[in-house]
Amino acid sequence: MVAPGQAIVRPGAIETVSRCYGETDMVVVRIPTELLLYQARWLAGGREVQPFEPTGTFEVGSAAGRLTTVLLHELEYEDNLLVGSTLAGRELQLALVTAVIEATPNAYQDLLDGRTIEPYAAIVRRAEAYLFDHLAELISKPQIAAAAGVKVRVLERAFERIRHLPPMAVLRQMRLDRVRLLLKYAPAGATVAVLARTCGFGHLGHFTIAYQKRFGELPAETLQRDQRHI
Repeated sequence: MVAPGQAIVRPGAIETVSRCYGETDMVVVRIPTELLLYQARWLAGGREVQPFEPTGTFEVGSAAGRLTTVLLHELEYEDNLLVGSTLAGRELQLALVTAVIEATPNAYQDLLDGRTIEPYAAIVRRAEAYLFDHLAELISKPQIAAAAGVKVRVLERAFERIRHLPPMAVLRQMRLDRVRLLLKYAPAGATVAVLARTCGFGHLGHFTIAYQKRFGELPAETLQRDQRHI
């Protein structure tokens, strides 16, 4: 049972927000487990923790709980301009997922609080946080190093140790992963070209080749398959 003033989180198939009326008003939101895992992994600097089961309750009156309530309020309006936008609507939904992850006890809490991150991992986390916020922009290694607060050589060493990849290769993976997420949950009318540009890919042909190599299918196939289930 959910007590008054508490919210419950249950991962599951994607559904629209619904409101149930009875003795107590309830807002029910089902968030895909893969979406929760995707966002938690990037919030934790790309590190993956298993098992990831953010099922439980949290206080609506907490800071994260209040933010969750505000975001839900916005998403409930069908005529909301943010929800109607392919890009802004996706960002609003990701913000909701982030608020839920922060509010709900889960296996990522130590990483999100920064208690178990070694120095090199902390550098990578700062760098990836910068990359995550600037995926659509032209980014250079000196810019990444500056955002992480280290020299380029230290940045490269940190990525090699933690990711076993150069920083720019990780940036490409992050962009591809973000495009795939947008394609899987894109509203009707969304196009591959627009979503790819949103994540920093200027050359559609190069993007298509890289996407197919990473995921084993064309981006258009991802978009068409998942839109049939919306």
